[in-house]
Amino acid sequence: VGISKTYEISNEGWGSGIIVSKNGYILTNAHVSGGIDNICFVIISKTEKYKAKVIWENNEIDLAIIKVEHQFENCISLGNSSELKIGDSVFSIGNPISYDFKNSVSSGIISGLNRKIEIEDQNVKTYMTNLIQTDISINSGNSGGALINELGKIVGITTLKITSAEGMS
Repeated sequence: VGISKTYEISNEGWGSGIIVSKNGYILTNAHVSGGIDNICFVIISKTEKYKAKVIWENNEIDLAIIKVEHQFENCISLGNSSELKIGDSVFSIGNPISYDFKNSVSSGIISGLNRKIEIEDQNVKTYMTNLIQTDISINSGNSGGALINELGKIVGITTLKITSAEGMS
């Protein structure tokens, strides 16, 4: 699904999310949804939008769970990221750049496992660990989207790309 910080579809504050429960729970990145108790919007189509509330977030791992008051017909099946091997095929589903490119699918391989990166923001260093590295093309708006295996099961979430290199996400 698309996640927007405003009711109107715009490129500002635009990202992706994953329906993980038919009862309206959606997984995304914390930087997409905003902080705890924040209100954002789940965009299914130009006419189907739902107000969502951030019910859990963790900035250190950049994850959030948002909740909409809607019953979905389908949700994603969970896979097991610990079963991934370097060279496995994976796919990313998300909303790169803008609403115009919603539900885009990219493919790639697992390039590395258990990666650790350092992030410095306002002279404060934090570390993200246990990351899955792929060569999938990732663009702004893909954040919060599903990384799925060949069986269509979620094994990760698109969080960041290395901007100083090509093909490292």
